[in-house]
Amino acid sequence: MSQPNLKYGFEWEGKGVIELKAWLRRLINHRSNRYVEHPSFVFHAGNLIQRKISKSVSTQYVKKYIGEDDPTVSELLEMSEHDKKKFCQSVHSWTSQIQGTDAYWGDVRRHCEACIRHNIIRGRGLPSFFITSSCAEFHHPALSRLVAEAVACEKLHVASQQDSQDQNLFEGRTWEDVSVDEYTRMNTDDKYRRRMILNHPQITVKFFELRTRQYIAAVLQPAWGIRDYFFRFEFAEGRGQVFCTFVGFFFVSHPLSTSLFPPSFSLSSLFSLSLPLSL
Repeated sequence: MSQPNLKYGFEWEGKGVIELKAWLRRLINHRSNRYVEHPSFVFHAGNLIQRKISKSVSTQYVKKYIGEDDPTVSELLEMSEHDKKKFCQSVHSWTSQIQGTDAYWGDVRRHCEACIRHNIIRGRGLPSFFITSSCAEFHHPALSRLVAEAVACEKLHVASQQDSQDQNLFEGRTWEDVSVDEYTRMNTDDKYRRRMILNHPQITVKFFELRTRQYIAAVLQPAWGIRDYFFRFEFAEGRGQVFCTFVGFFFVSHPLSTSLFPPSFSLSSLFSLSLPLSL
């Protein structure tokens, strides 16, 4: 098993030191899926990421404003008492490098507002498109197929263990055979399909991200001439596992065709998405 070290990385058996994000990606894509299914894994992973980024940012801040050596508590108190407003402003500004903080989302909001002001000054007006899209993860045959392939990989991995009781169950069967069986079961058993999809949120989120980017590149940009846009993925109860908010500018000078989609556009391209399940 890997050993954490926030300064140098993570020790991976037989592969030396790897970066934190690469280490977490390996755990998320583990064949057994046991890390993703663990109820507290996502919180520990998020905590590690925030701690590493905070450590890097705080180190840079200390070197710039205090010195090379780590400050004592009394030195920090003295610095904050000298000019409290300036101290708080500088700390708040530096925290914009840490994802999820108020300063970070403040920078994102100002960036979005700057894009809107730029287009208004150029005479393009306010954003023409405001789109919110939910994943609807239980109604995508392509997503069900990807999850079925992942479940088949997990079952074969468990069966390959020496002390597994399922060795004879999958003897002589290939990954493709088990995938077909899992996909058939997911199409006939609604509760089983929902449980398997909920147990694989990493596939759902990646699937939705790629489909959203594909929709922007294959539909919104060629059909409506959208060049400047802003979108972000959000997670909220009651909106599925993930949803997207999109703001885009429609250019009047773009030559619109008589139909909704240009002649070269093919809807079949949106339903042929395949995701790699391994790193």
